[in-house]
Amino acid sequence: TVLGPGDSVDLELSFQPYAEAAYTGLIQIDSNDPDEPQVQVDVYGGGIAPDIDLQPTSLNYGQVGIGVTVVLDAEIWNLGSADLNLGTLVLSASAEFTLSVDPSSEVVLPGDHTVVSVSYTPVDQLADTGDVEIPSDDPDEPTVTLLVGGQHEPVPDIDVDPLLVDFGQVD
Repeated sequence: TVLGPGDSVDLELSFQPYAEAAYTGLIQIDSNDPDEPQVQVDVYGGGIAPDIDLQPTSLNYGQVGIGVTVVLDAEIWNLGSADLNLGTLVLSASAEFTLSVDPSSEVVLPGDHTVVSVSYTPVDQLADTGDVEIPSDDPDEPTVTLLVGGQHEPVPDIDVDPLLVDFGQVD
């Protein structure tokens, strides 16, 4: 661009960070100005992003009586510097597991957390496992997985021996 004496031009710059980090750069403007043939302009900016953290990453219900319900919680933290937008949580498990508290579509502010609660009610003597997929807009972990597992409490099994006690004739 050629400028006449006293003219100026506005430069339009854009900045699109790809990660949560500090960025620096330099713009060099060359001209035919005899005392300043080059002018350098420092540029800087910071990228912000959410950062999901799941605590704990698995819920172990241990042994639970058949028909008894136990509810365990996990916390979904945002360790980043931008809002964390959760997607729709997906429970992939046997019917013994249900989402008691489902934070689907919640927004978790930086430094804050929300809770996902999973209920477990065994209905048979088989061990049960599954997982909860938690999608979000975290750029480096778009989905985290919460593992769930439990089993029934041993069913009492009485064994009496002998089945007959004969006292004979008693006076």
